[in-house]
Amino acid sequence: SPRQSRWKEFMERFQYSIQYEEGLGNVVADALSRYYVSDNWDEWHPIEEYVNADECLDPDGED
Repeated sequence: SPRQSRWKEFMERFQYSIQYEEGLGNVVADALSRYYVSDNWDEWHPIEEYVNADECLDPDGED
């Protein structure tokens, strides 16, 4: 699809390697898969409630 082509082109700008993280070790994907949009337009959550993917994937800041 055109959207996939744009994403592919965008991702080709970076050097990266994909690593499989099994089960409970993949907390970022687990959190993102549980994310939902509330039906309540006035419901607000502070940013701290959301997952910081960088911190979860690289807590020591080495990568």
